[in-house]
Amino acid sequence: MLFMGEEWGTRQPFPFFCDFAGELADAVRNGRRAEFARFPEFEDPAQRERIPDPTARDTFLSAKLPWNELDEQDHAEWLAWYRRILVVRRTEIVPRLQGLGGNSASYEALGTGAIQVRWGSATTGHLSSPPT
Repeated sequence: MLFMGEEWGTRQPFPFFCDFAGELADAVRNGRRAEFARFPEFEDPAQRERIPDPTARDTFLSAKLPWNELDEQDHAEWLAWYRRILVVRRTEIVPRLQGLGGNSASYEALGTGAIQVRWGSATTGHLSSPPT
């Protein structure tokens, strides 16, 4: 899953927004703030008030991506890299997915923040993530 602009390495935040009104808008706004209360940074109610209101027009406008970044070399290189790995996914992984069963995966923790996953298939053999 990619977040908006991640494929070219934007640093632009992409806040959650919606166009609900009335009671539903209030429920979404309050629900998001309650959800964030679990995180230490948002234990203080005043900090939760800083969470962008998902129903506010300003939140929507702040989510507009800076497409002009694609003209910059670093961002163009990131986009090219994502395009290459998506081609690999389409040509090497997707054709093997059909034979995978629901409980056919195993994994191994390789270190802090790194795992290798291996999916078994009766029709296509094994599909493994590369160790990192």
